[in-house]
Amino acid sequence: MQTDKKQSKIIVNIFGQNYTLMGDANPDYMLRIAKFVDLKMKEVSDSTKGLDLLKIAILAAVNISNELFQVKDLNQNWEKILQEKSERLINLLDKSIQE
Repeated sequence: MQTDKKQSKIIVNIFGQNYTLMGDANPDYMLRIAKFVDLKMKEVSDSTKGLDLLKIAILAAVNISNELFQVKDLNQNWEKILQEKSERLINLLDKSIQE
């Protein structure tokens, strides 16, 4: 039996332009994403006067990608630390069981 996910459809405003977003995500989540992109585009526009819309969008995408990569790197570091600590704990447990 196949269950169909309900498609959400909302209209959002990003940097003065209306866009229709459709997806499986909760509409509140989709709106949050749109507001985040709008904020990033406004930040780029405010810090670099005179750029056209395409360049603002590309620089905002680069900034968002930078944040994503930083979070991914941080996550990988934490995964490595957790893996090492888990292995140490397993070794300690193994030793205590053998004694």
